[in-house]
Amino acid sequence: MRATKLWLAFVAASLVSMGAMAQGIHVGYVQSRFSTAIGDGAPSKSEAMNGFEAGFDQTFKIAKGIIAVDYGLNYTYLASEAASAEAGDLMSVSGRMKNHYLDIPVHLQIGVPILGVVRVFAYGGPKFIVGLSSKTTVDMDVAGTSTTVTYNHYNGKVTAPGLSDDELGNASDDTGTFKRFDIMMGVGGGVELFKHLTVKAGYEWGLMNLSKADGMTINRNQFVVSAGLSF
Repeated sequence: MRATKLWLAFVAASLVSMGAMAQGIHVGYVQSRFSTAIGDGAPSKSEAMNGFEAGFDQTFKIAKGIIAVDYGLNYTYLASEAASAEAGDLMSVSGRMKNHYLDIPVHLQIGVPILGVVRVFAYGGPKFIVGLSSKTTVDMDVAGTSTTVTYNHYNGKVTAPGLSDDELGNASDDTGTFKRFDIMMGVGGGVELFKHLTVKAGYEWGLMNLSKADGMTINRNQFVVSAGLSF
């Protein structure tokens, strides 16, 4: 038993001596789409939601940077504008949707260092996501009276400033549209310059059904491009 512990300690020390740990920060652009399918029907594509992600990274490199494990914690914000409608001077309606997420990516990198200055790499792996907030807000103006109504996609709650639950009637559904948790699988590639600046891009596929409705499937897929600084 003691010999086994000594061997494990030796292996761990060897990996640390062979590898290098780097911490960093990054910010990037995100374009996300939700694919919805009812029953066995073909999925339909929604309008794109655009936004950004920002977060902290840790990268552990071994074998002179040929292999690396990259993980971290991200915040992602997405927004989209709904189509507006007008009926002369009597009525106008406009809406917008905003989503907030926290996620933990865990990616394996395979890279090729070039002259100690540039490292080109490909990556792949999962991203574990929890939804913080997902709301659609609709602004309505009817005959000069303005009202703002907000729908929470996670709990189905409908709220409006100045209006009580009784006044809103049965607008809330007590269920919601989306589940909070998702797992995405992503692949992509990037370039590391001078061991401190990284630019990468990739695509991520949602593996979980986000819909709370029976007979309906909603998957979120997205494109991400980001730049990071390590230290």
